[in-house]
Amino acid sequence: MTIKPLSTQGLKPSRVQGFLHPCARLPARFLSYLSQLLNFLTSQLRRYPFFSPAPVFPCSRALLFLLSLAPLLLCSPSAVLAQVSWGPDVRLTFAPGWKYWPIVEVSGDTVYAVWEDQRRSGLEGEIFFRQSLNGGLTWESEIRLDTITTSRAPRISVRGPMVHVAWYDYRNAPDVEIRYVRSTDAGMSWTPDTAVLARWGWNFNPALAIGGGQEVFLTYVQQDSPTSRVGVWFRKSTNEGVTWQRDTLILPRIYYQGPRPLSYGQGVLHLVREGGGPGIYGMEILYRRSTDRGASWVPDVPLSPLDSITSQWPRVTASKDSAVHVVWMDGKYSQYPWTGDIFYRRSTDRGYTWEAIRETLTTLHRALSSDIAVDSGKVHVVWDDERSGKWVLYYRESTDNGLTWLPELLLTNGSQNSNAPSIATANGKVHVVWGDNRDDTLKSEVYYKRGVIITGVEGKGLGKPGFSGDLTLEISPNPFRKEVFIKCFLPLHLTLRLTLYNILGQEIKILADQEAVQGVFSARWDGRDAKGKDVPGGIYFVRLESEGRSLVQRIVKVR
Repeated sequence: MTIKPLSTQGLKPSRVQGFLHPCARLPARFLSYLSQLLNFLTSQLRRYPFFSPAPVFPCSRALLFLLSLAPLLLCSPSAVLAQVSWGPDVRLTFAPGWKYWPIVEVSGDTVYAVWEDQRRSGLEGEIFFRQSLNGGLTWESEIRLDTITTSRAPRISVRGPMVHVAWYDYRNAPDVEIRYVRSTDAGMSWTPDTAVLARWGWNFNPALAIGGGQEVFLTYVQQDSPTSRVGVWFRKSTNEGVTWQRDTLILPRIYYQGPRPLSYGQGVLHLVREGGGPGIYGMEILYRRSTDRGASWVPDVPLSPLDSITSQWPRVTASKDSAVHVVWMDGKYSQYPWTGDIFYRRSTDRGYTWEAIRETLTTLHRALSSDIAVDSGKVHVVWDDERSGKWVLYYRESTDNGLTWLPELLLTNGSQNSNAPSIATANGKVHVVWGDNRDDTLKSEVYYKRGVIITGVEGKGLGKPGFSGDLTLEISPNPFRKEVFIKCFLPLHLTLRLTLYNILGQEIKILADQEAVQGVFSARWDGRDAKGKDVPGGIYFVRLESEGRSLVQRIVKVR
């Protein structure tokens, strides 16, 4: 199926239906098929005397080897060797009550976390904040941002030392207000919380984004009464949140009041939401954009498959290279009432046209909420998942701007539930926060995990060890024909798991899943899958997982 471009006159409320045909999943499929073709050609060439390994033709073996290695040479080392090494789970809160909707943002090596906290009342929330000034290694003391215990669902946006936080608040009930604070010194001090709109009614679910110069953008949902339809309003500041311009209605009488994430990049504002409307049979993911900083907005473009199945929890992020990335949960293939799969879609031209959905990021239909972050062409997605009977977090990474994806990684495995994750990335680090009740089933705390993007193995040739903290992984020989030996260097007595994947991210064999003593652990692979079938020549990946850390290396099999 080819990608149907949208009208050149601007975005229209139309969509690309369905998924790309599997043969169009480039470059992963292309490299796989190319590898098989070259292996077939080399097998045919061996049938002729000219390519026999006779002394008169000493270059024949070298030629055959180069043909088998061609897919590897065509594949960018940085695209497949970049990976994330994850540190331990870190508890950020130590107080009674439930913590809801933690959000993480990052600017350079300063990491910010904000969340709704019910430590005092047990019913009404407060907004708390905490920051790290050294990339998540240590954290400053927490700070309360609101003044009355009636606050819900904070959102945060940062640029340099400027930090903006908004939430909705019941202090003047029955009206619900959007409240706002800002910091000019990386969260060390804050302005008093103030209402950023004078519109009466039910106002909730704010979203923030930072534009060019001193611009700050805010969207929120307004409802005249609990039974009336809602509208989405837009407001902006041109002086870093000191004053705000008059708010404008950008989505009148919409059909649902779910989250509406907002992102800004390359002069364009991107808004995604879950909603319905005429011609839409279920709740779908809808996208619209503004190229004039919120003065006008194009009509909705549905991103999820148009069907009667609910799509929820959209998240959007825009990168510096004009790409826009969106993820959401969709029950299209799920037999479960509340969970489904994580869908991903991208635009490479600032949201003007959208590529078709290539494939889902999950396949077991037990995912719920997700979040996405991008930096320097590396896309990171995290989601909560109930496949094991409890809620845990999983993670996937793309090193080629969302074109192909590395295998999923189990990110948390506590004794209870981990949910509602948020992710941010900058300066070669990935930061995740979530809610977790492993410490007490009657409350939840905010937890944090840091990943470091490892690129040290790039350009150093095959067979060199890659480093992930104190773990190393060495493969020899690489490329190989009949067998390859995989050595893990462990600093302590640890549990480890070695798993083999093909270039499409499909698991083909588990080489080890056990405890290992300190020192060198060795495993052998004979080029066969879990069923004992010889796998074709091509590119494969081996993932080492141990105590919450992971390391991926590439293996090349030649025929």
